Amino acid sequence: MDVNEDDLRILPIASGLVTLAWYAMPDLIRSRGLRAVLKTGLLGVTGVGVTLLAQAHEDEISQIKQDVAEAEHGTAIAAAAIAATAAVALVGEKLIYRHGERRRRNGRRLAHTVPALFWAVAGALAFLPPKDHAASQAS
Repeated sequence: MDVNEDDLRILPIASGLVTLAWYAMPDLIRSRGLRAVLKTGLLGVTGVGVTLLAQAHEDEISQIKQDVAEAEHGTAIAAAAIAATAAVALVGEKLIYRHGERRRRNGRRLAHTVPALFWAVAGALAFLPPKDHAASQAS
């Protein structure tokens, strides 16, 4: 499937909205089970976005895969990097949730939602194309 630039323009907005929903969810939905189901759906939306990006940058990804395969211990290093990223993400998620719960205990309204706005902006910015990419598309 060919992915054009118009398909990718929605990614920063979608990423911001998914991130906002993910981190604000404890303020809106108290049931852990329902949050887990809804977050699974959000992961599906994220997967679609990542797939679009991967398809749009297929050549670069192929080159990276080739470089990793050719590097001494490349696969082991890549696996370690993925494991480290997953561990940091897990710890980060727990810290963010605990921060929101601490805000809630201190009587803050929208204890999770207010910080979620920051994370939503960060999530949207992560999907913006680089400036040199945007400039090359304009010319």
